Amino acid sequence: MVFAHSMGNNVFRYFLEWLKLEIAPKHYIKWLDEHIHAYFAVGAPLLGSTEAVRGALSGTTFGLPVSEGTARLMFNAFGSSLWLLPFSKYCKADNVYWKHFFEGKGGSPYRQQCDEAEYISDYSGWPTDLVNIEVPSVRDMGAYPSITDITEDITSSMECGKPTLLSFSAREVSDGTLFKTIEDYDPQSKALAYQLEKYYQGDPVLNPLTPWERPPIKNVFCIYGIDSKTEVGYYFAPSGKPYPDNWIITDIIYEFEGSLISRQVSCNLILRSL
Repeated sequence: MVFAHSMGNNVFRYFLEWLKLEIAPKHYIKWLDEHIHAYFAVGAPLLGSTEAVRGALSGTTFGLPVSEGTARLMFNAFGSSLWLLPFSKYCKADNVYWKHFFEGKGGSPYRQQCDEAEYISDYSGWPTDLVNIEVPSVRDMGAYPSITDITEDITSSMECGKPTLLSFSAREVSDGTLFKTIEDYDPQSKALAYQLEKYYQGDPVLNPLTPWERPPIKNVFCIYGIDSKTEVGYYFAPSGKPYPDNWIITDIIYEFEGSLISRQVSCNLILRSL
């Protein structure tokens, strides 16, 4: 039996995809039948986790006695952090391994294939846009020059006009659009976009930021907690401070009992029914 919790499910999924490429398909099914009687997926991030976005942009302390800025530095230093990014339920990726196998070295670059539902629906299968972020209406290349510089430029830029609110769906998070869009306002975003493209989208076995298929294991159990608010969206704005504290969360959107609730208002106020 296999028990996997949280990101451990991603590791197990990667193992199954690797195994599928290592042995013939008929041997793959036989191996699973002989070695895995049941798979227990505990808290599996089957479409990723929004908290990975929070960790990448503002930091998540998980109750540790550290600042959010320090937590953000730690999060972005771990190569596995992006493995938990949320993604669309409607988009799949070309298999890089098979493309190279059939088309030779340096075959077609990474491409994401999305069903029509991705463009008909508003939120990539999620209940809302995952990231809503304010950026200055006048672009300032030196907004956050270093950890020690005072960011007066961004204040003067925002005085020229109201900031622009940009919204990003799950697909736009996982394909790197979010990080590429805010590169001018966040010194870490370029590195995150690079990591995402090289180590996830370009992985030779699997782009893990794509929907799961049920593994051909006889007994699969998915186990989750209930009656708890789940973070499904964030609003960010510039803090006026240097990196890593350059963003603050101005609002959090929760999903609870089929409705969306804002942190800014009473928990009894339902913003939108699903």
